[in-house]
Amino acid sequence: MDIKLAQFLLRNGVEQRHIDQLKENEVCSMAFGLLADKDFTEMGFKIGPMRHLIALRDKIELAKTQAEFNTKDSPVFPTSSTDVLDRNVQVIPGHGELGIAPAKKRITLPEFSARVASALQHGKACHLLNAVVDECAYHILAHGNMSSKGEYAEFSRLLCEKYTCLQFVGRHHWSYFSKKLSQKMRNIRYRKKRTAAVSFSSSDEGGDQMIFDGEEFLAEEYSKHDPDWSKVGALFQQFHGSRRRILADMPARSVHEILKRFPYLINMKLIREEFELLTSWSTWTMTRRYRNMLSTVDKMIGAVSEESGEDESREVNCLLFLQKQLTDKRIKSASELLAINVQQAHDIKVACSKSDPPHLLIACHASGVHQGWVLVDNTAIPCTKGQGILGMVIDLLSCYYAWDLEYPKTFLLLGFLQQIIIGGKRNNCCKSAKYVEFERIYHEACS
Repeated sequence: MDIKLAQFLLRNGVEQRHIDQLKENEVCSMAFGLLADKDFTEMGFKIGPMRHLIALRDKIELAKTQAEFNTKDSPVFPTSSTDVLDRNVQVIPGHGELGIAPAKKRITLPEFSARVASALQHGKACHLLNAVVDECAYHILAHGNMSSKGEYAEFSRLLCEKYTCLQFVGRHHWSYFSKKLSQKMRNIRYRKKRTAAVSFSSSDEGGDQMIFDGEEFLAEEYSKHDPDWSKVGALFQQFHGSRRRILADMPARSVHEILKRFPYLINMKLIREEFELLTSWSTWTMTRRYRNMLSTVDKMIGAVSEESGEDESREVNCLLFLQKQLTDKRIKSASELLAINVQQAHDIKVACSKSDPPHLLIACHASGVHQGWVLVDNTAIPCTKGQGILGMVIDLLSCYYAWDLEYPKTFLLLGFLQQIIIGGKRNNCCKSAKYVEFERIYHEACS
């Protein structure tokens, strides 16, 4: 063993008998920094001395890491073992010689909130690890930020040595915390860049106006002959908040004006994506609730299907039954507009005016296959393929969500389907006495 390394270990509180034990195993200054945890066990060290030596080894590895990430302003100066170990500097193992790496800046630890500080003092920080990482990240941002792995490692080492409950098993006991901290910092910087892309300023005429109007870029990209759908999707999600604010502030919320302002909201794929951004229910949950509704309606009409929810004709009949029960008796003419209209494919008639609210048209083929369109503003929007009757119903409800429309008073069926399938109360519909009575009968059938 190098004499200066032995003096360095003594100066850091290692007992002479443990240094002799290292000498017996011919551990030199370079080999000491390369020892693994199991090597100390094989040499016969007990737990206390072993943890002490591992901590010193980790300090050496940290100094080496900081040297690798140093800039030109803080170079590593190679020197001899005597020079390094005689001075109070950081030790870095090398090939036959040691070097020093002066610290770039003083690192300060944060003053934690009362809840986090109490958990750290009582050794229960694992339950509040994310809160600890958050407070550390914002402390770093408030005190000059960090730019290198060495700085993150040094901050994490100091914190984990002060609060041992933050230590995790690994090559370095602070490595896991350092990774979580650096990931949190990247997330904060990313959010700042995203929110900085859109800002608002107040003006007398227009109220809140977007300085950077990303909607124009989105509309321009969508109108291309071959749009980049990855870019369209990213912009669509990015400006979701501003789009909802504009929709809420529009004085005359007709579908024609909405589609004129947001031409891409006529695409069913984007309509469904807007619906998913506004709701929290999963497809699995909506499917389960839809099938439960079909079973209940089967009980009410007294005809239980032998097929478990896969017969689309049965689903159409259930929807028509619900529509009949919830439609006002004053609507007697067949020409009256209904929320869901079913026609035979060979005799289908697609007719829709600008004043008509969004409604669903289902075409029944002789083979048993059904096609659907959402009719609105002289346009037939094809429903999502491969999702059956439930997909068509969700497409219709998605249009009302995406365009921020209220259900017409004659479309009580849509309010009922939203309540049963989605479960939200965002689009409150007008409830007639007949609706309330049918709702009571339905819930009795459920039980």
